[in-house]
Amino acid sequence: MTLFDAQGRELAYDDDYRFHPDPVLHYEVPKNGDYVLEIKDAIYRGREDFVLSHPAGRTAVRHEHLPAGLPGGRAGQASN
Repeated sequence: MTLFDAQGRELAYDDDYRFHPDPVLHYEVPKNGDYVLEIKDAIYRGREDFVLSHPAGRTAVRHEHLPAGLPGGRAGQASN
């Protein structure tokens, strides 16, 4: 995934997100204007079952945490 400005200059690029193959592009747009978002398969193969999604704006991104959670009990305390 690549973001370009109206003059075709590359502003941001990402091809994965942490340990996942799907990109998540974080970029703070400095001003109003026209931008181009290019989304493509890394090896240009494409298939009908590939799904592309591109929400834009201030969105929440879930980050994985290890361990994935705590055992039952009060928050921050492991139960025995």
